[in-house]
Amino acid sequence: MTTTQMIPPDSSNGTGRDIRDSHRASPTLLGWVVRDAAIGLSIVLLLWLADGLHQQFPVWWTALPIAVLCFIACYALCYIVHEWGHYLGARFSGIKMPLAPYKGILLGQFQIDDYTVKQYLWLSWGGDLGHVIVTICALMLYLIQPGWVSGAFLVGGLAFSVQALAVDQPIIWKVTAGADIVETATIGTAPKMILKRTWQTWLPLAGLLLGWHLLN
Repeated sequence: MTTTQMIPPDSSNGTGRDIRDSHRASPTLLGWVVRDAAIGLSIVLLLWLADGLHQQFPVWWTALPIAVLCFIACYALCYIVHEWGHYLGARFSGIKMPLAPYKGILLGQFQIDDYTVKQYLWLSWGGDLGHVIVTICALMLYLIQPGWVSGAFLVGGLAFSVQALAVDQPIIWKVTAGADIVETATIGTAPKMILKRTWQTWLPLAGLLLGWHLLN
């Protein structure tokens, strides 16, 4: 989901360097790789532990929290790869995107008012491609080893994908048709709009998954 976070106004002391930079280390691409790789490995470990616990205690009162954790794990993984997709798409299109602080959830700081339509589309499609790849991998995992854990993991990926596509694609279509990038993205990624797109996609998804479960 492409956001509209901007770089904060310059607070330099006349030297051209932000005063706040002297109080914290600047984020690096390697630092972000290490941070997100650690999160990814933690998710893999969580899945391994969850699968072992469910096999040891295959009852509903362990299955339910395990399913919730696996759902959150894949949702988080989709978000991470989604952000890397934004970053790589931006870099591929020629955007020099500053890195955000490690403590945040966004990899890059977007300055969409400076982007051309082509650059914005590369950035947007990169993010969507990222989470779709994760969801496809989750589907392959479920097909190879079907079960409660892999199923919940897949649902997390599907939930993120339909939500993100429902938010991003209308913006992409409008920008492609000539709409103003900043105005369209600001409206399309507003919290109320994201919440609206979420229930509009999650309710049908839940219905489809429930129907599939009952039929099988």
